[in-house]
Amino acid sequence: MTSVLFNRLSRQRGPIGVWVDAAPFRAHVIRLMAQTGLPWAAIAYQARVPLNTCRTLVIGRDGHLRSRIPRDYALRLITLAPGQLYWLTHTEVDAGPAASRLRLLRAHGRSWQELSDLTGTAITTLTAIAHGELDQCSSKIDVLVQLDCQSLDLRPWDLRQLEVSAPGD
Repeated sequence: MTSVLFNRLSRQRGPIGVWVDAAPFRAHVIRLMAQTGLPWAAIAYQARVPLNTCRTLVIGRDGHLRSRIPRDYALRLITLAPGQLYWLTHTEVDAGPAASRLRLLRAHGRSWQELSDLTGTAITTLTAIAHGELDQCSSKIDVLVQLDCQSLDLRPWDLRQLEVSAPGD
């Protein structure tokens, strides 16, 4: 099914901005989520698809799922395989940037439970990262807290301002 959709999409010619039916791509993202245990935001990140596009594809907006998706985003999603997402859960990175972002998100009202739900990580692990008790964390945590900061329009200079204060809670 995936290769059939890819072949059909890649053969289509036309102006940029051509839209295609969203249903098969929604099913593919949901399948990837089930196979990898990753949230839609991580899949959007890896596929280089805007978060809002992927969110409305999977979750919807105002009670309605997205019915169409731009062809170039559809191609990016349909070519994504579970193996391409492996690095997010199996690669450790320096926890410093994630620690700063976690503190920034907390300072802007995110609860530990919300952050736990977002990352699929225990609250105790997240607090240990935020307080500098862990040197490494998974790429998944790092990417997801970065995306959450972006969704709140928090910028790097916000991180520097926060670093002056204590990590808190």
